[in-house]
Amino acid sequence: MLRLLRSIFATRAASFRAPCALDEAVERLRAVTKSGPWRAWWDATPECLVGKVSQDAVVVGWYRGPRARAEQFRGAFSKAGEAVVLEGRFQHATGERWLLVVAVALCGIFLVTSASGLAIVLIVNLPFADRLVSASFLAALTATTTAALFFATQPLSEGDIDRTSQAIRQAFDPNPSNSTLQRPGVRDARPGR
Repeated sequence: MLRLLRSIFATRAASFRAPCALDEAVERLRAVTKSGPWRAWWDATPECLVGKVSQDAVVVGWYRGPRARAEQFRGAFSKAGEAVVLEGRFQHATGERWLLVVAVALCGIFLVTSASGLAIVLIVNLPFADRLVSASFLAALTATTTAALFFATQPLSEGDIDRTSQAIRQAFDPNPSNSTLQRPGVRDARPGR
């Protein structure tokens, strides 16, 4: 059970260097980030960064649709000498973590109950027809809860982490023509533009 919970609470450290001033880095990342999944859905944006960006707290994730699970990047901007760095961790969203913990607990209870019931039905001397129906139901419940536990405890998605990292790097790219994630109608925040 601890291994299952460990996969839910897993994190991965990440760091992104911005080749610009701190205020400019915050504005560039904010310019390519939608305020939330509903805003991205309303704007009919199929894939983009969603979340909140400020100097002290950055919480962004890759949006792939209203029902898709996504890992979040949580971090903050800091200055390391002359360089501006965005440091943080990729992890499951906080609400998603607790939902997964509840799902794992319920699935664990159902799994233990159905497996125990299946063992009891196979051991107890009942008429064959009654045993077949009960055993079939309990075997199906055991298989379903095992599959649910498997899907609930998947590790962080490498594809989402890579795509979110790429979007953050593109936001910091000093050449705006390289960025494919700029919001329409948002001007480049660099001086002289």
